Amino acid sequence: MAERTGRERMRDERILFDVDEGLCEEPRLLSDPRLLGALHADLVARRGPDEARVALVQLGFLHGLRDAIRGAARLSAQVRPGPHPPVTTALLPLALEARPRGTPRGEVAIAGRWPGAVEAAAHLLRVGREREAACGHSSGYTAGFYSGLLERDLVAVERSCVARGDVACRFEVRDAAAWKERGDADALVLVEALPFEAFRALAARSTESIARPRASAPPIAAEEGPVVHVWGPVMVMPFRDPDQALRGLALIGSDPAARDVSVVVIDLGGEPLDDAFEASNLESVVDAIAGWGAEAVLANVSPLGEDAVADLVARGVAARKDLPLAIACAFQIAGAQRQTV
Repeated sequence: MAERTGRERMRDERILFDVDEGLCEEPRLLSDPRLLGALHADLVARRGPDEARVALVQLGFLHGLRDAIRGAARLSAQVRPGPHPPVTTALLPLALEARPRGTPRGEVAIAGRWPGAVEAAAHLLRVGREREAACGHSSGYTAGFYSGLLERDLVAVERSCVARGDVACRFEVRDAAAWKERGDADALVLVEALPFEAFRALAARSTESIARPRASAPPIAAEEGPVVHVWGPVMVMPFRDPDQALRGLALIGSDPAARDVSVVVIDLGGEPLDDAFEASNLESVVDAIAGWGAEAVLANVSPLGEDAVADLVARGVAARKDLPLAIACAFQIAGAQRQTV
């Protein structure tokens, strides 16, 4: 028997696809129904429907996790001063809906749908009608993207699917641990299918060259410009001074990648607001966000800064001590906004 290579020895046997094949770097899987349909048909023929579904979820998870990590890495490596900092967003269209009812406070829970039902249409074309949900790659991508964005182990369960006759392809995202507590049969299959640490190691390996700063490029001082992240309807921006914050807000009106922003997370960085002047500046930024037609969420609020933001909280501005929870809260607000339109 031939000796296994180091890479083969490192491979996690739970992963049902070749992590070094071209499909792992193929962005067209998110938008090309012919390619996606061919992948569905090939996996079903070679592995059967059950393993094919797991392989699709795993492949999608790696794609989504990489996109989230690469986006953050590029933002860190390419920060530039000026009014138009770089932005990033998911490559798979996601339409978020209201937070699932009955979710305990503090638990991540995101609901939404995949507009266009591209994967379901591809499956119907090449494989045919299904009894089960068929959008494995979309489900995996959604879980991977939010896992990378929120730095949690998340699983997305497809609740309705056009491929089985439903009117839309809808999903629900929760922590793997929360799904286990709920005992949801569909979710438990996916939890077992996703070796999170193995996928994070694979994603990290492919993003090292992006995250590593270039030796020839001098570092950009943090004070020169804000690092603004945009994920669909949610913008995340640091609060250093009002002028920088307002430059970031200008993206809502000027940058196509930020045109759908309806909730802005203001990251206070865990630092207390030293005086009434800083608190007043923060209030001005919140008012400016409202002026753009968006809502504000405060993140990383220091225990020493709670009194300083009390007036804003009394006005209905959400505040979270943890940035991932603040981002999750922002997505929930964005989903509720869509429900009321």
